[in-house]
Amino acid sequence: MTTTGFDQSIYPGDSWMQWLRSASPIAVTGFYLAPAPYHSDTSWMATRAGLAAAGWGFLPVFVGLQDGASSLSAPRGTTDGQSAASLMRGAGFPSDSTVFLDIETGGPISPPFEAYIDAWIAAVQAAGFIPGLYCSHLLIGWAQARVSRIWSFHIPDNGGQTFDPANLPPGAIDPGAVATQYRQNVYLEGYAHDAVDLNLCNSPDPSRP
Repeated sequence: MTTTGFDQSIYPGDSWMQWLRSASPIAVTGFYLAPAPYHSDTSWMATRAGLAAAGWGFLPVFVGLQDGASSLSAPRGTTDGQSAASLMRGAGFPSDSTVFLDIETGGPISPPFEAYIDAWIAAVQAAGFIPGLYCSHLLIGWAQARVSRIWSFHIPDNGGQTFDPANLPPGAIDPGAVATQYRQNVYLEGYAHDAVDLNLCNSPDPSRP
């Protein structure tokens, strides 16, 4: 079964989340763990219990260092993986939940970034969570050698468009991925709000095994 989701870096507020669940088929939300190296806003962190009670599934994401950062290293990957696990526990996610590391580059992955990612994955596993990778569809093969949970992005050029949340455009989950971000920076008709990204997921809660 395919479930539609969305993600937005700052929590959009309780009333908007309630509207979205009642007015659309959207039932999975990105969940930004913070503070993280490239994401300082903590507005999502206290919301999990209420959202889960309302029937939301989750795509938890940790926005760590990106390729080219001067401090990329395996030890830093270990530290950030431990931080991601601690933030997952603090937000109320149970052990064996999936947390996705954000990888913004389309590749290739540099050796320092690869060392950082591999150490992050090992640290998350050691802490009792399932590591996943958010990455370009061009990197799925590379990612599959490391994790079993991949959230890909495969995005056409349609930023700024408006969609009816009850009649969303067709999309497809990339082979090998549990979720695919298939629209970015679009607006949902019927409720004034900032732009969101749209995702397709292969389960109602991709954070769970």
